[in-house]
Parts: sequence; C-alpha cells; structure tokens
Amino acid sequence: MSSWDKARWRKLWLDVHLWIGVGLALLVIPLSVTGAALVWHDGVDEMLNPERYRVTGVAAAQPASAYVAAAENALAEGAQAARVAMPEEAGAPVTVRAMRAVPGSQRPNFYTVYLDPPTARVLDVADFRGSFVGVMHMLHGSFMVPGIGRRIVGWVGVAMFVSCLTGIWLWWPRNNRFLKALKWRRVPTTMGNLHYTLGFWIAVPLAMLSFTGAYISFPQTATAVYGIFAGTPPENDGRRQGPPRRRFELPVRGTAMTVDQAADAARAALPGAEIVTMSMAAGTPPVWQIEMIADGERRRVGVADADGVATVQRVPESGRAAAARNADGARSFAMTMRRWHDGRGMGLVWQIVIFAGGIIPAILGVTGIVMWWRRRANRKALARRLAAAE
Repeated sequence: MSSWDKARWRKLWLDVHLWIGVGLALLVIPLSVTGAALVWHDGVDEMLNPERYRVTGVAAAQPASAYVAAAENALAEGAQAARVAMPEEAGAPVTVRAMRAVPGSQRPNFYTVYLDPPTARVLDVADFRGSFVGVMHMLHGSFMVPGIGRRIVGWVGVAMFVSCLTGIWLWWPRNNRFLKALKWRRVPTTMGNLHYTLGFWIAVPLAMLSFTGAYISFPQTATAVYGIFAGTPPENDGRRQGPPRRRFELPVRGTAMTVDQAADAARAALPGAEIVTMSMAAGTPPVWQIEMIADGERRRVGVADADGVATVQRVPESGRAAAARNADGARSFAMTMRRWHDGRGMGLVWQIVIFAGGIIPAILGVTGIVMWWRRRANRKALARRLAAAE
C-alpha cells in the first residue's frame, strides 16, 4: 500500500472515530458510568440499604411457595410474584420479583421483595424503578426510553466497538516503533497524551464490553447468528407449547399445579441440581421456567402444568433435536456474554478491568471533544491567517 493510500485510509478512520466520539458522547458517557457503577451493584445496594442483607443464615430452608406467599402478602393487592431467586453467595437474601398490572398500560409496575433465607421473613420491599440500583440498570439497559431504548443501547455498543477498532488503527505507530509509542509524551498536549495512553490500554477490554453489550441488546439476532456459526437452525426448540412468553406477561393465577410441585419436577429431571431461579408459570399451557446449577453448569428446565400433572418439556431425538441443541448453546453462550459484560462470578481482577472500562470511556469522551474543538479552532485560525495574507 502506497503512502498516499495509507494517508487516505488514516483520514477515513480518523473521521469515523471522530464523529462516533463527538456524535455519541452524550450517550456513551452515561452508559459507561452506569456500567462502572453496576459492576458491584450488590455491594452498592447493600451499602445503601443494609437492612435488605441482615439475613440469619445462608441456606434457603423454606419451600418456594413460602417465599412467594410472604412476598405477595407484603405487597399491595393485585401484585403477583413473577420470579424467585435463591441466594448464590453467603449473606445474600432470597429475592422475589413481583409485578402488578397498571390500568391502561402494557408495562406493569415491578417490585423486589427481600427475604431471609432460613425463615422467609420479609426484610425489605423495594420499587425497582425508584431505587438507585434500579435507575442505574434502566439507564444502562435502555436509557430509560420505553420500547426502543434497548435497541438504542445496542447500536451505541456497535458504534463503540467500531470506535475501538478505529482507535487501535489510529494509535498504531506509523514507523512500527511499538515500545516508543507507549511513552507518555507522544503529542504536545496533555489532553492528547491522556487520550492516546488511556485509549490504548482500554481498547481491547472496551471492545469486548461493547460487543457483549450489543449481543445482549439484540437477543433474537444474536441467537440467529449463533445458529449460523454453530451450523444449526435457529428454530424454536419445542420445549414450550403455544405462543412465546411476552416480556411483561403476568403469571397465571390459580394453576392446578403448585410452585413446589414444579420445583420437585425440575429436581427429578436433573437429580442433584440446585434451583437458582424460578419464573412463575405463564403462557398456555402454563409453564414454569426454572434455572438450575448442576456440576457448576447452568441448565434451564421448562415444567408445564398439564391439568395438575408436571410435564418436563423435552425435544425428541428425532425431528428438531438440532434446533434444541442450538437453543441450549445459544442460551449458554448468551450467559457467557453476560458474565463477561457484568463481571458476575469472574473474579476481582476482571471486575476491576470492567470498572475501568466504564470510567475511562467517559474520560476519552471528554478529552476527544476537547481535542476536536482545539483542532477545529486551529483550522479556523489558520484560515483567517491565510485570508489576511492574501
């Protein structure tokens, strides 16, 4: 490639990098800062609300129905438990997420009830949308924009990923003197050196966070793409009958089968596995979605209520077994993407890297805008001098 071609490519990538940074700064900065805050969201929540974590023991000694009943009794009339999460760490409470329909709105109100694992005693009740951590989650996940907010976040993730790639291209020394390029005094200004140095060290982690964030924001597209690379069709795996569960679908009341019976059926299907979460029965026929851990691996089981008889939904080996494997693989890969993105269970070093990946982009956004503004001012000053010289 000739020097002229290299210069043209460099100009193109500089323009792309520049306009992504300047154009999306108002979105990237809050997205990054909230992401950094959420790395330790349990610790932040415990610091702000210590009463939620004053548990009397570790083991969840009560049946799931006891936690559901305690949570619904603590809430306003009409609220329904939608999801029970068992503690995965010592000192954590059992949490029940509940929903209550709002007249004239498709989106219900959400509540979180914190319960003592050994006794099912209510420790606290929180309106998710009104809590600090809840607001951080909504800002990070959808900019608090109903409907299209999640897609906006996804496209910002795509743009940030492109920005990381173009940033690496622009940082790379033209003379291939890599070690010399790592020195602080690469350009005359402090802002420029700060942008180059921090940008290089955070480029790869930030590219990972951007990619995984986009993957999480477009789950259906991600599943389809996974199926293409896995060589299996992205079809419905057949484990649930009837229409798919809607995002804000309220659980079914008065099912013939109890929540404890559904839990027993899941345990029978995966002997030795521990239940992590239970999503209450929804759809037609009603189906409990249960997540379990067996030998360190997370598995999902669907338990259908067939007139009071538990049916663990499986896909026959003949027919669409490939689609089932694709769905299981896609879910497993999606959980891996989420762990990489939020750092849960990934260790302190990884969490520190993710925290830095949230704070540094805000600094890069500010320094990038300052550099752009100075460059723009310098071009105008040069144009005035040339005009005056004529």
